[in-house]
Amino acid sequence: MDDKESERLREIAERCDPGVLTDSDAVAIATADEMVKGRTYYGMRAERASKPSVILTWSNGSRQWLVSPNRIEPETEMSLDANQILVPFSSVRMDRVLPCVIDHPLYFGSLEAWARDDIVEQKTAILVWAKGQIGRMEREKWEEGK
Repeated sequence: MDDKESERLREIAERCDPGVLTDSDAVAIATADEMVKGRTYYGMRAERASKPSVILTWSNGSRQWLVSPNRIEPETEMSLDANQILVPFSSVRMDRVLPCVIDHPLYFGSLEAWARDDIVEQKTAILVWAKGQIGRMEREKWEEGK
């Protein structure tokens, strides 16, 4: 682990003080992290809220998640882009735990990450981006064939 990554982890640890987080907060963080890990391709998708939910939107520019203040009612179908996830928690809870949620996996293929030197090489950023685009095209082709 390099110095930059160590510093980033220290910053997250400072913001994610276990003394102020509840067990329910820990569940929200773990749930959001699992959803974020699944965002490895570009393109739109439809998701249906199973419980009252909110949308988190990733910003490459500010390298952070943003919480929509709008509550999504159960059974509402949403069209989401690659930088968004639908989480079954309140906006108040997500605002509190947001600094603890992992970075979006596609961020590391972005020009913003490369410009910040968050990735070692431009080649890596291009390969991550290309992999995501190929995945999106394959998924769209598969959906057309249904």
